[in-house]
Amino acid sequence: LYPPLAVVIFLPLAFMDDMTAYHLMTFLNLFCYVACTLVLPYLLNRHRERVPLLLLVFTTGLFSYGFHFELERGQFNLLALSCCLLALYLFHHHNKLQYLAYLLFCFAVQLKIYPAIFVVLFVRNWADWRETLKRIFGLLAVNVGLLFILGLGVFQDFLGALARESTSNLWIGNHSIRAFVLLAPLPYKLVFQLFLFGVVVGCLGLIMLHSFRQRLTRFNVPLFLGCTVAALLIPSVSNDYKLTLLTAAMAIAFPHRLF
Repeated sequence: LYPPLAVVIFLPLAFMDDMTAYHLMTFLNLFCYVACTLVLPYLLNRHRERVPLLLLVFTTGLFSYGFHFELERGQFNLLALSCCLLALYLFHHHNKLQYLAYLLFCFAVQLKIYPAIFVVLFVRNWADWRETLKRIFGLLAVNVGLLFILGLGVFQDFLGALARESTSNLWIGNHSIRAFVLLAPLPYKLVFQLFLFGVVVGCLGLIMLHSFRQRLTRFNVPLFLGCTVAALLIPSVSNDYKLTLLTAAMAIAFPHRLF
């Protein structure tokens, strides 16, 4: 169900007993929670006087359903998000470390495919669209190539597992657009799915259009928030433990004026 490189990344856990591996993942999740809901939002925050809001989000998020579900299942959405956020911080604030930022972003995408949505945040100057497109398509091409790292057969198995999961994982804890529409007593389900997808993509498009008109040259908070919502809704399987992503998004968004 996960990208082939994730198998290689988590291979050391196979040499541990189950409880040790689970304890390690729990510690890693706690560390990543602090990183992506407190440390990195603080570094990205230009309004340091609004730190109490950040602490409020961080503290309440510790008791959130999504975070505790993430811990209970030994999931690693927080690890993927932390790598993605750190990559964006380095890209926007440390020019000399941009290749490390690209490496961290690719690492995040190879853990969970959906961080690829955040590629649109790798923009330094919205007016320089040629350089931006070259960077975005380059990152996407590298990540597509990495899906074949264990060979064509493993890649085909990965696609087959995704296809099976998207049709079988229909339950109330799957908050994707697809699951919502298929579980709801609605007519014209395909049309309604396409409509909701269009709304999400349209909203992202409007944020990017606004960014282009404003010629933004910094980390784009509204676009990050929009991409987080899209990452929760667009994948066909989006179980409740991914709700912990919203805590990080709120930690970044609350101290800012979005527009």
